Amino acid sequence: EDAIDAMRPGKSINEVWNAMTSTLYKGWGEDVMGLLRQGRLGHGLGLELTEWPSIVETENTILQPGMVLTIEPFLPLSSGNIICHEENVLVTTDGVEVLSDRATRKMDSII
Repeated sequence: EDAIDAMRPGKSINEVWNAMTSTLYKGWGEDVMGLLRQGRLGHGLGLELTEWPSIVETENTILQPGMVLTIEPFLPLSSGNIICHEENVLVTTDGVEVLSDRATRKMDSII
């Protein structure tokens, strides 16, 4: 939710990454930050499945209307696996439009 709220034309990918990791940090603490910095938390969508820009800490690309991106937060599970959820969004002139069906707030256990 925080990543979607942070996505506006003129905002940087880094600002989206910061919004996502700030929320994940609140729930998981410093243990998860190293893992989050190793991967990306989303990417562009286009003719290829995975395109530029990647949602990573060091990406300064500025969001523009018409960009289509995935938001892919992930968290470690006690089993050593990770869970990843993807939302697809379109950057519009005044925010974003969520293109994918939203996940429910409460999910059944998969473990």
